[in-house]
Amino acid sequence: MEVSEYFQAANYISDEIFRASKTDTSKMNEQEKQIMGAFCFGALNGYSLENRISTVQIQSAMIAILVQKLQYDPSVAAQFFDFLVKCAEKDYHPTMNVIIHRGVEGYYQLEDSNKLRENISYIHKMVKKYNK
Repeated sequence: MEVSEYFQAANYISDEIFRASKTDTSKMNEQEKQIMGAFCFGALNGYSLENRISTVQIQSAMIAILVQKLQYDPSVAAQFFDFLVKCAEKDYHPTMNVIIHRGVEGYYQLEDSNKLRENISYIHKMVKKYNK
């Protein structure tokens, strides 16, 4: 797969996730941005595993999503990406690991925006519930 095709797919995936969540990314707080970033990372990994995408392409597409869609500074986006990679290990950060895996599920829900919205909404509710 060509790089430009992959970036188009990554943008489509993230756009569908943000559209389904009905969230204005410019009004998100840091926690919401991290949840959505981890979810997108999971969805992007679901797509990437299916299509045998290189780690470098995943990294560059994910950092672009973090910068363009979630308004992260590029250096912060790179650090957050590194954190997300570590979170793929369940014991490193169990909550983020669950969100990433929900994002993988979300990739397979892209054609059903209601299921995708429910998935994202559930994550937000659970994080808020346990953060009190």
